[in-house]
Order: sequence, then structure tokens, then C-alpha cells
Amino acid sequence: MEGECEDFNPGESVIKPKWTGFTYSALGSTCISPEKKLPVLKRKKRTLLKRKMQKTVNDDIDEIIEILSSPEKSPFKKDAADSLVSPLVLKKARRQLYDNTECSLQKTIAVSLDQDTESDSLPSIESQKSDNSRPSSPEELTFPQSSQSLPSSPLSSSSSSLEVFASSDEPKNRYYQNDPLMPIYKISSKSIDTKEATTALLTTEDEDVIAKNIPLHINENVSFVYSIKFIGHWKNVLCDGMGSWKQTGKHKNTINVQDIKQDITSKLKDDLISCDNLKSIRHKFVNGTSPDLHRVVIHLEQADGTVFDKVFVQYYFDKEPHFFQPIPHGNSKKCESYKRTTETTKTNIKGLINLQKKKPKAVFHEIVEEQGGIEKAIGGAFIPRDRQQIKNFAKKSDKKNRDSIEELMDMAKSQENLKEKFVREVRCAPEFTVFMASERQVKEMQKYCTNAKNFSIMGVDTTFNIGAFYVTFTTYRNIMLTTKQGTEPVMIGPILIHQRKNFDSYFKLSSSILQICPEMKSLKVFGTDGDKNLSDAFEVCFTSAKHILCDIHMQDNIERKLKELGVPKKEANAYINEIFGKIAGDLKIKGLVDTMNPEEFDHKLESLKEEWTSRHPKGPTFLEYFMEYKADLIKNCMNADLRSLAGLGYPPKPYNQNANECMNSTIKGDLRKDTQGKLKMSEKDFVISLEKIVKRQETEVKLALIGKGEYRLKDEYKHLTLSEDLYWRKSVSQREAVFGKMLKEPLMSTMEEAMAGPNINSTQLDILDSFPSTTSTDINSIPSEILQSIFHDAKNISQTANGIVQMPGCDDSSSFFVINRVQKSDPFKVYRSKCASLFTCETKCHRYNSYKLCEHTIATSIYCDIFSDYIQKYKAKFSKLKGNLTAISLTGMPRNRGQKQRGTSVRKGKNNKTCTEVIDYLNPENPEKRNMLDLEQPFHLTFLAGLVKKCYGCGQLFTDKLRKPPNDLVLKRYDYRKYLSPNSKTPRVSTSLQNTYYHLNADCCRRQCPLFEMSRHVIVHSEISAQLSSGHRDNLRKCNITIN
Repeated sequence: MEGECEDFNPGESVIKPKWTGFTYSALGSTCISPEKKLPVLKRKKRTLLKRKMQKTVNDDIDEIIEILSSPEKSPFKKDAADSLVSPLVLKKARRQLYDNTECSLQKTIAVSLDQDTESDSLPSIESQKSDNSRPSSPEELTFPQSSQSLPSSPLSSSSSSLEVFASSDEPKNRYYQNDPLMPIYKISSKSIDTKEATTALLTTEDEDVIAKNIPLHINENVSFVYSIKFIGHWKNVLCDGMGSWKQTGKHKNTINVQDIKQDITSKLKDDLISCDNLKSIRHKFVNGTSPDLHRVVIHLEQADGTVFDKVFVQYYFDKEPHFFQPIPHGNSKKCESYKRTTETTKTNIKGLINLQKKKPKAVFHEIVEEQGGIEKAIGGAFIPRDRQQIKNFAKKSDKKNRDSIEELMDMAKSQENLKEKFVREVRCAPEFTVFMASERQVKEMQKYCTNAKNFSIMGVDTTFNIGAFYVTFTTYRNIMLTTKQGTEPVMIGPILIHQRKNFDSYFKLSSSILQICPEMKSLKVFGTDGDKNLSDAFEVCFTSAKHILCDIHMQDNIERKLKELGVPKKEANAYINEIFGKIAGDLKIKGLVDTMNPEEFDHKLESLKEEWTSRHPKGPTFLEYFMEYKADLIKNCMNADLRSLAGLGYPPKPYNQNANECMNSTIKGDLRKDTQGKLKMSEKDFVISLEKIVKRQETEVKLALIGKGEYRLKDEYKHLTLSEDLYWRKSVSQREAVFGKMLKEPLMSTMEEAMAGPNINSTQLDILDSFPSTTSTDINSIPSEILQSIFHDAKNISQTANGIVQMPGCDDSSSFFVINRVQKSDPFKVYRSKCASLFTCETKCHRYNSYKLCEHTIATSIYCDIFSDYIQKYKAKFSKLKGNLTAISLTGMPRNRGQKQRGTSVRKGKNNKTCTEVIDYLNPENPEKRNMLDLEQPFHLTFLAGLVKKCYGCGQLFTDKLRKPPNDLVLKRYDYRKYLSPNSKTPRVSTSLQNTYYHLNADCCRRQCPLFEMSRHVIVHSEISAQLSSGHRDNLRKCNITIN
């Protein structure tokens, strides 16, 4: 009925937002004509009036906008969400009103304001009834009389009016939930046709029509066109916050673009016109909570499977649209509505788990942080549901088939040509094995396990429960280091991953060690836990090595057998004491393992047989077991003589594999940290983790060289220690050389040999005995640690044979060469000053640059026997000198740093007519040219260009006149250039042939080549001849230069 409000859904405007303008009629209007130029006073008055009018109009416009946009002030108000016009249209209306007001003096908009008006009525408005049509022009939208009217306005009066002409632009789309990022494409209660949706996907290009956000609730019949570049993945449209959906159908149709080309050619992109067929995939869903709600998702795919950028989604109800609360998922144990996680979030979870190996907690928080925090997250679908969801992804990832052989073979092949390789060999058949060893492990094992005077026992042991494979380690002790507990640290040696525990498996380990390091054939002793296959495999490869058994493993095996036989603890202890001996107070009662030779062992065992058989009813059975399985092993691999030879002292201590067991425990502990407490690892993951552990051990060894870390150098190797300050100043290659020196350092057999030190002559001993200390010098300008390091290095130089030598040809003992311990081919030069008591070192010495004192000057002063005088002179001259960090940091840097290197710049244009000489003139095959070259270098005709400034003959500058054709010809010659040194100003000659340039004048050339002749010694190359003009040729003829 006219005058009544039409039905509407919550959130819609009372008057549809298809508004293009509104008109207010005035009783009278005043129009100021700008045609005539008014006098000054009238113009001022007019300006004041215009400003007053402008302020009043701005206030009135704000009030109109407030009335039209505020539901509280609207007579058509039915809901708090109602609005007469949409926000974007309001902004446009206000801008239009303001623009029209600004140009009111030039256009038909007239404003006449009267503050004394008594009429407060506004023209009434009548809403046009239409379904969802848009007015195409301002005339379509009218404001007829209605039974309801807007509130009275102070703007209307008999003498005031406001008239505004609306814009003719087409109105904006309607937005779902007033969200500008969700423009509604169409409203329909029926399922859309696939062809219509396909046409919409192919033709929709206006971003104002494309939805960029996904709705969280649906309570209307709406449809959207999404762009994948905004939502991330086409399946993200399924995450609409409406709980679970049941898919009721999926249809695939082939769309022939040519069939619909007539309708969409003008809008279709060029790259799609060339496509003959597109595959249209239509998904149909029914909501699990409200079955009357349907969802249709349509997307396109090209022939190669590429998903088209647009996705069409429609929601429609069978009955009246309504709001409902989604129920929990059928598998959920919580009373929470189900929310589907977006495909983008799932992809991020998989990437963080599989590639970056992050834990569920870290994955959850990282994804939330990527959204800008929980406050800025778009919705629950864009973050993980909970940590359990992340754990489920991790489980699925772990279950995926992984080919460890392929991964490890790729790893071994990648490291094949590297200097620091770890995976040496991967064998697939008949048994899958992986052999691993770093260069440092091989060198250290060869050094510490093959030295005849001082060696370490190589331990071999198999560990379990890491994965579906066995791991056999070799271990050794680093004899040059000590731990805080005073023991030599245990190091990991070569390792083997294998599948069986037979001879062939262990032989792969022993033979591989011998293959990569043939020097290991001199292995002295290896120890095992009694595994026969393991010991046999190593005895075959290391024929000269002694095999020693672990005392603890042997004792455990015998105790286990006695327990199986039911022997009581008291009698069992008696058997154990007679085999392994016991300690009674301060006395050691020897057992079978303490016999010195096989004869003594056989004699003692024979004396025990009668007592063993009578001690317990199972005594004969135990004796038979011992004679068959243990007697020969103890006699040959555990006797006192062998343990003494293995370096276990005398009386020898029992050998055990505590070092191997400790290393196994350490490795498993580190692996548990990497695998979150789980040790069921794949071969590839284990190899990667083990490589990290081996590198950490190497780092600890290197830290011992500077007094840091868990290990320390033994006293006999303290001379290898380097000050931390000096170490950090060294380059990478120099630090590697320091570690290499440690690996090459020969082992001391006894402490007495270590204390003897290196072989030095008696003269050097006198110097070292009287070598001064830092405290005796009383130098306070240098930090004590650095000064101590300087004196330590000076002492090493003094004890080095020929560490200081006098420069050849210097009879006054004023110049010396001092050894460079880092690069021996580049010694330091030390000069003795005229006062005969001070020394200067080269600028490449960072300590001398900073403190004017270094190990080279101190060692030289001791060499010249004037150390005391030198220190006194130094303190008198440099007592107030402080360390210069800038001098230290700039040592070794280029002198011309920051300066542009001089040279001929390549410039564009005709001035760049440079000549490229033909190679045959430098290495001529023509005999005549060769003879000419043998006598003297020829001159080449070229153009004057670039930064060439001076004639090498006369020394005069090339003037600007000579840089313009046809006078821009010069002669170029390869010569050994003579120049003055920039520092010493002494004449020098270049070591190689360089370009020299001359005027096109015989006199200039004859200053360097007195026999120069223009007709004979000038060469004109073809590329130069082609660029010569007639003026150039005339000048050359005057100089008797012939051009072919």
C-alpha cells in the first residue's frame, strides 16, 4: 500500500540503496551573476557573503547527511541496522553536494539562507517499489508524497532554499553485512544455471564486484564471485563458518568457449579466447545443521588442470531465509560449532612441520603471528583449530613413504667432492649399509691409535633402539686433551649403519676404515664386548692389532650363566672372584685374568677344576660352559701381559668399554632432544643428527686451542695454545691452519720427553733461560693479556732456528727478516733506528701499528742483545701511547680504499673511436712484421678518446683542439712505462707492456725511439681506416703515412 514500508530483511535499507540524488525545491532563490567585474568594495562584500554562505551550507549538508544515514532520525525506522543509503553512497553524495556548492556561482545551484525561518517542513519522500532493479538515471528515482515525512528542517522557509542536482554515475553494488569486501553478485532463491555462472566467471573483471572476504554467517539468498588471488585457494570458500556440509553432487561439464563467444567476446580476455574448451566443475552441498540451506560452488579448470582465477558461490534457502546456530561436528566431543580450516592454513602447517621441523606449539603461534595476532585474525578458519590438529598433520607426514636409500645416496653423492664429507658410502645390496667418517675423525684415529709409544685403544661397540637398524660405533681417546675430571676425552670415530649382526656386516666397517686410511693397518689394540663376529671381522683387517675384551661384559655374561644354572649368590661370587680376582683390604687377590701368559693360565685353571665341580651340583655344567666359550677368550684377550702392553699400567687395570657405553648414552640423549624424546628414527634423520654431534665434538677440540670449552690441552702440549685475542683476528684459512698444526703435532711418549721440549742449541738455551718476563718490563700502556701474548710469541720466535736473520747486503745490522709463523714465505721486516735502541716493524703487523711494540721487535732486540735499552727507550717515548683500535682494524687493508681506481673509462659517442689491435701484430706470422717487432715496438694509429691526457714523448697535455676531428688522431705504442714512485719518488719501470700515447708528430716519437720513421713504423688497422674522414686522410698524407 502506498505510504507503507515494504518488507525487508534485517540489515537492508528501508529505501533501496540505488540512490542517485535528491532535490530540494526552494520558495525563492538568489543567484549572483559573475559576469560583470564589480568594484573593490562590492567584491570584498561579496567575498564576505560567500564565506558566510559557504559555512552555513557545510553545516546544512552535514545535517542532511546525518538525517538520511541515521536510522534513529528516520521516520521509516524499523530496525537499528536500517539505513536510508549505504555508507559509500553517502560519502559520494556529500562530496557531490560539496562540489556543487563550491561552484554555485557558475552553475544552476542557488542557495539562499534565512536564519529567521519559521517553517520546518521538508519535501516528502516516496520510496519506489522494485525488486532488485537499479535506477539507470537520476530521473528513475523520484520522491513523491508519502503519508510519512521526514522531520522538519530549519533549512526550509519561504525565502530560503537549497537545490542540488545529483550525479548521473551508476550506483555501487549492495554489500553483504555492510562489508565493502563482500559485494553481492546476485540474489536468488533458485539454483543458478552452470552456463550463467560460467559466463559470470569469465566476464567479471570489475574489482568492485569481486568478493575479497568470506562470510562467517549466511542468513540470505546471496551469491558471490571470488578471486583466488584475494582468498588464496579456491577451497577457502568452503570455510564459511556455517558448520559442516554434506556434499550431494559433483558434476563436470566441458564448456566450449566458441558457443558463448558471441555473448562475452567483448569482455573475455585474449588469453581465454584462444582456449577451445574449459572444464566447469559444480559442487552441490547441503548444510548439516539446516538442510534447507544449499551451497553451490562452481570453478573452472583449463585443459592442463590449471584452476581459473574466479570461483562462483551461491547460497539459497528452500524456504524463507533465517538465522541458525551451527551444531558441533559429528565426531566432536566438545559442544562447539564446527569450523573448517582454510587450505592456506593447512598448507602453512604442513610446511612448518615437514620443512622446518617445528613443534606443534611453535607452529600454532607462528601462524597466529602471521595473521597479525589473535586480534587481527580474520576468523577461526584462518588459524589452526588446536594443537591436536597440528599433531595429526605431523602423524600423516610421518606415515608418508620415505625412501631412506634414495635420500642417503643423494646425500653421499652431494658430498662426494666436498673437502668436509661425512657420508662416505651407501650400499644397497645384499645389505643396506651406510659408512660415515669425517676427515678429522680419520686423521685423529690414525694419529692416536697407531703410535707405537703412546696410543689409545680403539673401542668398537654396537648400539640398539635407535631405529629399525643397528649402529656400530668406533671410539678413541684424544691423548693431547684432558677433561675437567682429568681424563682423556672420548671421541666418536667412523660409524656404520647395518641391518644384521653377522661377519659381513662388521667386515664392511673394518674394511672401509682401512680403505679410506691405509695407515690404520698399524692399529695397535682394539677392544670389543665379546661379540665373535665383530672381533673376527676386525682381526681379518687389522692383522697386527691385539684384541682386548671388556672386563665388565665378560663378568656380566658369566654371572648371567650362573644365575641360569641356579647357583646361589655365595657360590656364584666364589666363581667370579676366582676368575676376575678380588681386593681384600690393600691386597689384590689375583684371578685367572691376572695371569701373565697362557701357560700360567692353564696351570691355574687346572688347579681350580676339582673345586669348581664339587662346589655346587651344577659345577660340572658351569665348568663345561667355561671351557668351551670363555677360557680361550680370557687366556688370549684379557691376560695381564696384554693389558699392560695396551697401556693400562702395571699391575694393569682391567679394560672396560665404559667409554663406548658413555658415548652411546650421550648420543641417544642428544637424539632424544632432536626428536622430542622419541628414538624411532629413519636412517636419514639419524645420519643428519649424528653429523651434528660429530661437528660439535670437533668444535670442542678447536676451542681447547684457545682455552675455552670443555677440554684443555695437556701440559706437554701447552705450546700449541693460542691467545683468544690473536685467534679471533686470524682469517678462516689461518684458523684452519692452527687446527691443522695440532693434528700434525707429534705425540710425546712420556712426560719427561714432553718436559724436554724441542731440540735447541746451547746458545738458544742461554737466551731462553734469561728470557725476560712481562712483569720486569713495567709497561702499563698495553693490556696485560696482550703484553703477555706478545712476549710468549717473541719467545717462540727466539727458540725457532733461523727465526731472525740479517738482510743480505746490510753490514750495519740495521735490517732484519723475522719469521712469519702464519705465512713463512712472507717474513716481517724489522729495522733498527739511528739511535740504535729502537726498532720498527712493517705496517702489516697489527700490534706494532697499535702499540709500537710487537713480538718481532722484542725478539730482534734480544737477538741484538739490547733488550733492556730497547724497553727503556720505548717507555720513554711511548709511555702515554694507548691502543689504537682503528690501526688494528685497518691493518692489511688497501691503501687506496675508498678511492676510484684510475683508468680509461669507456664512454659513448664518437670520442670512443678506440682501436682494437689485431692479435697477429702482437704474435705476427708475417716475417716482415716479426722482424719489425723484434727490433722495436710499432706505433698504432688511433683516435684520441677517454682519459688520455699527456703525450708520452714530449710530456705536454693533449689540448681540446686535438680532441676534435680531423685533429683527433694520435699514435699508440706498447712500451715499458717509466714513472716515479708516489712514495719514494724514485724512478721505476713497469713490469709489463702498457699503452703510451704520442702526438701525430715524429719529434715526439723520436724522444723515446730515435730511429722512428712515420712511413715505416706506423700501422693503420682496417677498423681505424674505415672511420677516417677526408680531413683525417689529408693530415695523414702530410705526415707521410700511407693508407691502404
